[in-house]
Amino acid sequence: MATFQPKTFTDFVTRLTARLVARTRLSDTEVGGVASTIIAGVAREFDDLHFQMVNLQRVWDIDTATGEDLDDRAADVNPNEIVRKTGTKASGTVSFHRTDTTSPVTIPASTVVKTGDGIKYTTTAVATIAAASASITGVAAVANDAGAAGNIDTIGLLSTDVGGPTGVSQIDGTVSGVDEVNNDSVFTGGQDIETDAQLRERIKSYLRSLSRGTAYSLKAAVLGTKLDDFGRIVSAEVEELTAPQLGEVIVYVDDGAGTIETTATATAEAIVTTATGGEVRLYLDQPPVVKGSTVTLSWYEAATTTTKVLVEGTAASTAGTYDYKLNRAQGKITLIPLGPNAIPDVAASAVNVAGLQPGDSLSATYNHYTGLIQEAQKIIDGDVSDRTNYPGYRAAGTDVQVLAPVVYYQTISATVVVDEGYTASTITVSVASAIQNYINGLPINGDVIASELVFAAQSIDGVFDIQFTSGGLPITLTNTIIGAGELARIRSSAISITGA
Repeated sequence: MATFQPKTFTDFVTRLTARLVARTRLSDTEVGGVASTIIAGVAREFDDLHFQMVNLQRVWDIDTATGEDLDDRAADVNPNEIVRKTGTKASGTVSFHRTDTTSPVTIPASTVVKTGDGIKYTTTAVATIAAASASITGVAAVANDAGAAGNIDTIGLLSTDVGGPTGVSQIDGTVSGVDEVNNDSVFTGGQDIETDAQLRERIKSYLRSLSRGTAYSLKAAVLGTKLDDFGRIVSAEVEELTAPQLGEVIVYVDDGAGTIETTATATAEAIVTTATGGEVRLYLDQPPVVKGSTVTLSWYEAATTTTKVLVEGTAASTAGTYDYKLNRAQGKITLIPLGPNAIPDVAASAVNVAGLQPGDSLSATYNHYTGLIQEAQKIIDGDVSDRTNYPGYRAAGTDVQVLAPVVYYQTISATVVVDEGYTASTITVSVASAIQNYINGLPINGDVIASELVFAAQSIDGVFDIQFTSGGLPITLTNTIIGAGELARIRSSAISITGA
């Protein structure tokens, strides 16, 4: 039984009355009498005191604290690592257009453009439309306000972008010589301030993570990943692989929009420019390497003045068929003493027993992840040169790779029956927005639950009923099961809501 048992006003009246009658000759405790009035006043004070005690218990409990009280509990746990994440601003590019191409036109930095529903963005640099040119594209812009409302998921000038902000279509004010503007890229990276539920989960994850190397610790570590003001990880799941990949772990991460998987173009890297002799374990400069991508590793042999391309092996490779193994997450290259072209690791062969020889060189061409995936991978693996910021969370002997989930885009069609007194066109837009917010708020591995989808739609005032459809025909909505390492998302253009 809990030590503190809160009581109600009625409980106090009953108990106080019983005690008073038991200890005095007082018998008149009817409502309205002197004794009843005094008892009620004392009971009310006790009730207020108990309310304050219950509230104090609530604000000091991680499970029930909210707002600033939850911020305080986060600071109690770890004031340096667990701080509520601020909202981030969406970014993208816009194009400016004109009809008079006689002279060049300069578009100042900090020019404000906006969508049809008033969401504003500011350009970050001066842009010039050259003489004889009708437009300039790729002008970088950032949302004025933080939040997911600044994301635009469709390219072009839009007027009916149902369920989200319309595309950039207006200049806030005027720019001499410019007639039109539109977004020539999607705007991404806008995120709302961290919710109480998200912060609460991070606090709990951190507490569970104090034993490093566990799935909880890996998840807690990457949930704190953030890059400037243009992105952070908001959802993560850990998958521990079984045989034959025992000891390998994948951490799936998402930025809330399903757009986290950014990569750099092929990188030509001189791993060793001139070997001193004996090199067999080497590292790429820019891991992690993109999953499934081709890595070209070339070895120049000074003694023969020839270059050969080495063959990458995998866990399932047969002895004698490959030259090296690559840990794609860490960028670690291990040269193997097997195969016709192999560079031996130890004295297992009469040829090149010491690995690379003096004057030899090794180079690689590969694609690598950037942004949040790269940062999260570094957090997990650790950095010996910066243990404060990158202490490492990976257990010894375990390979951990950070990847983006596979995004499965949903399609929703429905007919809404609108209550009398409401405008169908307004209600359908609100329903579409509610559906989009529900699906795009799901975490990695989060199933699309039919009842919750219906609830999201029917929570809009003015909705009498909703019938989901396919090909124009009514259907019974079922749950969409999302597998391991998968993420459900929906674009505004994939939502079709009609009113009746």
